[in-house]
Amino acid sequence: MKYLILSVIIFCCFTEKAYSQELSMFQGFWTIEYYQDNQRLSKKEFESVMFQDKQAYGLWNKSKKHNAVSIIAAGVQVGFLVLLVDRLSDDENLTIPTVGMIGSAVTSFVFGGSARKLKRDAILNYNNREGVSSILLTPTYNGFGFVLSF
Repeated sequence: MKYLILSVIIFCCFTEKAYSQELSMFQGFWTIEYYQDNQRLSKKEFESVMFQDKQAYGLWNKSKKHNAVSIIAAGVQVGFLVLLVDRLSDDENLTIPTVGMIGSAVTSFVFGGSARKLKRDAILNYNNREGVSSILLTPTYNGFGFVLSF
């Protein structure tokens, strides 16, 4: 009886600290949708949850910087496109706008892909934190009991 009470007390102390929820991100039609288990989160809520793991939050911030560089490069590409169209009408040299447009397009694609990969890595890093597991009181195959998931 003494061991049963002691094991229940120890179990109750550790279940509160051992519960984790998985983060996920899906591409919607217009925006990216963020989820924690089955609950949809706003981007600010998602970032505040991500802040709990410093390494994952660092990757998340790095992905935001790469995304900003990608958007800036896309804007530069539009500028070179306007310059190219302007020079087409004047029969001027097209080398600089063409090279600039191609270079900024490549930069935009590379940094955009890197931003998506860093976001994915940040979420996977958060979900695979070591030492964090979930202990739930749920139905099992043989009835009702405790389930330990990693």
